Amino acid sequence: MTRFDKHGVRTRLMLSCSIIFSFVIGGTFVTPALAAVSASSDAVETIVVTAEKRSQDIQKVGMSISAFSGEQLETANISSAAGLSGLVPSLSINQANNNRNSQIIIRNVGTSGTNAGTEPDVGVFIDGVYIPVAGPIYGELTDISTVEVLRGPQGTLYGRNTPVGAINITTRAPSQTTEGMIDLEYGNYNHMRVKGYFGGGITDTLAGRVSFWTDGNDGYMKNLYTGTRVDKSHQYGARGRLRWTPDSDTTIDLIGYYSYTAAENNSGQQIDPLGVGGIVYGYKPAPTSFAASPFVIAQKAADPGHPYVVPGKWQVNSATDAPDNTTTWGISLEASRNIPWLDATLVNILAYNSYLDDAPNQGPGGLPLAITTNYQREFSRSTTDEVRLVSNGKHFVDYVAGLYFFHNDLDYSATKTILSGANRVFPPAQGGGKLTPGDQSIIDYSQYTNAVAVYGQATVNVTDRLRGIGGLRYSYDHKGSSVGLAVSNVVSGVISPTFLAQNGTGAKQSGRITDRSLTWSLSAQYDLADDIMGYATMSSGFKDGGFNSRSATALPYSFDPETSLNYEIGAKSAWFGHRLVLNVDVFRMLVHGYQQSTLLPTGVGFVINNAGNFRNQGVEMDLMAQPFEELSLNGTLSYVHSKITGGADRLQCDKTYPVAGSNPPPSSGPYTDATKAYCNFNGLTLSNAPKLQWSVSARWEQQWRQSQYYWFLSGTVAARSSTYLYALLDSRSYQSGYALLSGQLGIETEDGKWRVQVWGKNLTNKHYYITATPQTSAAYVSGGGTKPANGYIGWPGDPRTFGINATYKF
Repeated sequence: MTRFDKHGVRTRLMLSCSIIFSFVIGGTFVTPALAAVSASSDAVETIVVTAEKRSQDIQKVGMSISAFSGEQLETANISSAAGLSGLVPSLSINQANNNRNSQIIIRNVGTSGTNAGTEPDVGVFIDGVYIPVAGPIYGELTDISTVEVLRGPQGTLYGRNTPVGAINITTRAPSQTTEGMIDLEYGNYNHMRVKGYFGGGITDTLAGRVSFWTDGNDGYMKNLYTGTRVDKSHQYGARGRLRWTPDSDTTIDLIGYYSYTAAENNSGQQIDPLGVGGIVYGYKPAPTSFAASPFVIAQKAADPGHPYVVPGKWQVNSATDAPDNTTTWGISLEASRNIPWLDATLVNILAYNSYLDDAPNQGPGGLPLAITTNYQREFSRSTTDEVRLVSNGKHFVDYVAGLYFFHNDLDYSATKTILSGANRVFPPAQGGGKLTPGDQSIIDYSQYTNAVAVYGQATVNVTDRLRGIGGLRYSYDHKGSSVGLAVSNVVSGVISPTFLAQNGTGAKQSGRITDRSLTWSLSAQYDLADDIMGYATMSSGFKDGGFNSRSATALPYSFDPETSLNYEIGAKSAWFGHRLVLNVDVFRMLVHGYQQSTLLPTGVGFVINNAGNFRNQGVEMDLMAQPFEELSLNGTLSYVHSKITGGADRLQCDKTYPVAGSNPPPSSGPYTDATKAYCNFNGLTLSNAPKLQWSVSARWEQQWRQSQYYWFLSGTVAARSSTYLYALLDSRSYQSGYALLSGQLGIETEDGKWRVQVWGKNLTNKHYYITATPQTSAAYVSGGGTKPANGYIGWPGDPRTFGINATYKF
């Protein structure tokens, strides 16, 4: 296939749209609806999902999937999909110092957003549209129909290939029924949230719906250096939907949304700065260095006469804040048509999405020295068009077939400026002397992606109980990019020799890659009984290669594709009149060429390499029970063993500190040859890979003295075992296992018109880290003599939060 430029892709997208609308004028349409249904008041609620591009009861879908209705999310006071982390088997969602650095992990696999040149391992889809960055997963969940978490490769039916899983979010569609909701919330740390929706019929054939939200807090942590609060966020946004149904079979949906978030994410918290490998440990003042460790000379802004060393659990000590502003918006047009002579539905979704993350200053983490400012900006614009034909079901052969186009433009830039706090004296081999305040490096990166895919899946209904399913997808992906590095001195016009030695006089790189892939899936399902279904499946996944966006000089500029192969058997069952639902699966997933991000040895910038192959295998379980009408129970469990199996001897690491295996770490690690520039990680466990994750929830709801009011009490414990939080398995990134407790107490009316509740999260005030990394910009900080500073920084989870929430529906 010959390469096609972005203008050609857009022409094809517009042509596709015009073809579909011509079809609209001459025919009739239907769109299946999503809903939550319940067999009876004391039965477990089941969710209708579209995981296989058709409406199905989740219990009839032969894959590992967890789903939540909008009502369930509202009742549990879950405000973003990130809140599902810990409540879904083997799901983790992390974020460091900005929205761009978000990471979605399923079955212990997930690509970090620290380098813009790669796409997520876990795809995010909103109203059927692929979002090529992970950051929007932290957006407000308002007026939602369902959220589905699909585990395992989604290499056949979804618009963009995702090698380990997908999160599929569907918002509520307008209807002719007039309805609305207003939700008010206030909590500690001056947390305030207002959200709601309103919708109904506009004409006999046109309905509309508007959702809105605003949410913010004054910061969960205190910066001792400035005396201000950090780790705060304020966001607002809105979504509008129109649905036109000119006749009973015709549906056209127009959706537009806008969201803005202004955050002051903390610059990171020093992990054990006085311990072995900490930024203070082993510091020895010398004539060529400065007076003392940064922590020792730092002083509180309000009390300069009293130096301090280590901040507390919910404190940071940083001369550099980390503001981050994120703007997302998009528009999509979906049209679907029922074709009677085919007994099938034709669907076309045309969409445009924009994502801008503007971080004015991502300085060195957690240091009370003004070492650098680091302005970073990522701007992603994507256009997608998907056309698919879905049989209406109940045939010997049911099918889904589709054609998908994707175009993305990506720009990333970073401007780093040296400040007077850069206090390291460099050895002669690295330029000698000190850095000059005003020295500046500028990285500009641009990338385009053009992709087209054709896919199909057929279900053969061999008998009423036995089904065989096969799917195939061919993808063509072409990427082109360029990156440039420039250096200058914005103060004097003179560049220090040390800065030139560290950054070079300037460099440029460019490249193009083309990947072709064929992914497939095979599965069989058998209904052992009316409410018991067993399945076995094999599937493959693929993610194309990419480029390192954060350096014009270091390491291989491009990296290869990542592939996955998944084997799985499972059972979905309901017992005792649907009072107990139990879903279990056992899987083995092989990942080849894992695209992993690590900090450069200089501590300046992240780079992606293919970090070898690994094997994940384990068991996952979802349990829901309603023993009697007042009590509902939920439980989740995942046990996943992750082992690096080969090709991981090229990972760079710091040989000073042994890795992996235990805490405290063993006296020796994988460093069999100290003269090698790389370490062998084969046979070790992945980072961010807890073996065990589980959660237990209980809710008691009871009528208040035969009135129209019901009171309720609910609680959840979510736990995970220990893991290393950084890719190189350094012992300083070790996070021991922990459990988080949350709860709610409230009252609501029988008809659900209003509800008031008090809530609490992390009620035991557990301090834990969700991500960690070696000290950033360590090359510019003195560690004694001409040595750079050492140390690790981490980003803790939220402390104890609590508040009151009131909801009114009309």
